[in-house]
Amino acid sequence: MSKAVFVTGTGTDIGKTYLSGLIVKKLAQAGKNPAYYKAAMSGNDRRADGSLIPGDALFVKEMSGISQSLDDMCPYVYENAWSPHLASRVEGNPVDLDVVQMIMNILPWKEVAVSSVRSVLMNAKSSLKM
Repeated sequence: MSKAVFVTGTGTDIGKTYLSGLIVKKLAQAGKNPAYYKAAMSGNDRRADGSLIPGDALFVKEMSGISQSLDDMCPYVYENAWSPHLASRVEGNPVDLDVVQMIMNILPWKEVAVSSVRSVLMNAKSSLKM
């Protein structure tokens, strides 16, 4: 059975991603099979080819050394630095809770560090009602 560590916070730049990266790194060093998952992130830069770079996921991947793909770490990536539910509407790519649940269920995670899942899911749920 999978175990989950949920890292959540209400502010920006308070260390959620840094702490998540440390947790994933330490779990990997302890011989576990950790994964990182953040359902949606906004305020990301673009690569030369125009695709978006999931900045938080890339940071955790580089810090921890895990081999998990960036797409599996964060399925919804937005350019605008607004709340994910607003960025998803403006950019025309709304969060589908079925996709979020599917990824959480199919990855072979033993230990999981999750950053900001509470606020992302709450915002996604509220945006579905509007």
